[in-house]
Amino acid sequence: MLCTRLSLFGLALLLVACTDGPSTTTTATEGDDTTTTDVDDATTDETTSTSDDTSGTESGSDTGTTDPSTTDDTSETTDDSTSETTETTEIGPYCGDGVKDDGEDCDGGDFGDLTACEDLGPQAEGGESLACTADCKLDISACAICMAPAEVAPCDSDLNYNRFHALELGCTEVVGYDESNATTILGTSFQSPDNDAWRVIKQLGTHTVNGEPFWRARKGEKMLMITTGNLPLPDNGVLVLPIGEGQTGITDNDNPDDLYQMPGIMTHEPGGIHPVQPEVLTPFQNCLPNLDCSDTLKYHWELDPGKGNDVIYFEVKMQVPDFTEGLAIDFAFFTTEYPEWIDNPNALPFNDLAVIWIDSESYTGNISFIDDGMGKKLPLVSTHLVNRGMIAFEPDAPELVGTGFDKHGGATDWLTAATHVKPGEIITLAFAVIDRGDHLYNSALLLDNFRWTCDPCEAGNVDIPGSCGVSEIE
Repeated sequence: MLCTRLSLFGLALLLVACTDGPSTTTTATEGDDTTTTDVDDATTDETTSTSDDTSGTESGSDTGTTDPSTTDDTSETTDDSTSETTETTEIGPYCGDGVKDDGEDCDGGDFGDLTACEDLGPQAEGGESLACTADCKLDISACAICMAPAEVAPCDSDLNYNRFHALELGCTEVVGYDESNATTILGTSFQSPDNDAWRVIKQLGTHTVNGEPFWRARKGEKMLMITTGNLPLPDNGVLVLPIGEGQTGITDNDNPDDLYQMPGIMTHEPGGIHPVQPEVLTPFQNCLPNLDCSDTLKYHWELDPGKGNDVIYFEVKMQVPDFTEGLAIDFAFFTTEYPEWIDNPNALPFNDLAVIWIDSESYTGNISFIDDGMGKKLPLVSTHLVNRGMIAFEPDAPELVGTGFDKHGGATDWLTAATHVKPGEIITLAFAVIDRGDHLYNSALLLDNFRWTCDPCEAGNVDIPGSCGVSEIE
């Protein structure tokens, strides 16, 4: 506060408390009578101003409050008299002087150590510019700050065997979690009449590396396994299965059979259609709503006999956080169709199918597609995985011991399925494993580590981590 000399006519006594200054002496002259009032520091309660104060307040200044008992006489006035008041104080910093002081976020163009939106943290992206309000508060409205959790806090520890929590979904319903470290879900549907077709587990199989289970959760303590077969109960979260021969033959479960349409919100009908020539497919372009814009499922699904069996399906609805443009989830695919039903020329119609699907404003369709190495996208089935070199573990691999796919089967390593989304939109993410054509030879998916990504995935292939669709993990 800047205190100045005041000369006021007709004022009997004026007492002004100037902050940051010494004791103030006020002298008033009224005819022949003189009144002197001394105000000591002891009569003034000091309060430090912060950035919450309104515009124009002093930066780091103190505000004085004077005991009324010492100032009653200051309200008296006299006629035809002259009153003179003399005050002295120090001049200090204040909001609006263009210099960022203690207690201020900024001042004018002075932002301290901040120079751009990106300086706000790892989740901040480029925007127009930083701004400073009239009351010296930071205005970041022009910056794009990704509201996806910078680090997801898993909520699947101890005795929590919730299917969605195992994937790092819906943890905001758990005490101690919120949007800053977890993902909210708006609704779910889990369609598996046979409860033995899925398990929430800590470990699959018996193989270890450096004392740690090879097949363990990618995030937190647990992961979800879904299958076209049957799974025994895990022992304290550890699932160990008989050798792969036990997954072959007549191994159907009580889940839906003879489906000529894909389950839930999924469809094999192509959605990337040329706007003028509808017979021409345009994968990932000109997307029609509620259809498969990847155009990857129709050919495989309609191969004779063209139906699905032992179908397990679930979906989850979520809202995309602000300034968030992508999502990803990790998975591994296991099948006993390998290697017997790969080289067989009649194998493809019977190749089991795994699908991860999204329904969103900008894209609806399969996101678990793989490429053939030349740009064409294909569904996630055994034959295409083999041709692309993505079956990482052969039947005799130690990594498959106790998984139910050893001696007769194979598996990928952990992979990622990714897609782009629009900030703020409502999406539905769905998952399915489908026994194609028969009830023979089981397949399964391990799923874990759902996360939002601030940046969208880019077109690429399985060899480039972070590509849209299926890619290897770095």
